[in-house]
Amino acid sequence: MIVENFLERGFLQAIWDFITMQFQLSSVFYTFSMGTRSHFFGRTILHGGAKYRATGRGFVVEHKSFAENYRLYARSHFVKAIELWLILIIYATHSPVL
Repeated sequence: MIVENFLERGFLQAIWDFITMQFQLSSVFYTFSMGTRSHFFGRTILHGGAKYRATGRGFVVEHKSFAENYRLYARSHFVKAIELWLILIIYATHSPVL
């Protein structure tokens, strides 16, 4: 991304854009969106039945409570994150490196 911005806008602007994106937690958003996509792609491969149904509506940005976000994303994100966290703890306790 830095190289592409460097070629299009110059070195200082590329560095500034990269720093700005880090403060905006763009990498966290990217990871979250990839988690959502991979979860639903995996479900589609396992269970089938995915179809695109156009609604004609644009993107909607809403603020939701933590409880609502947890209900929507618990299975696809939070549970997998907790499982990964537990696996890393078990690995760290049994690893000869640490």
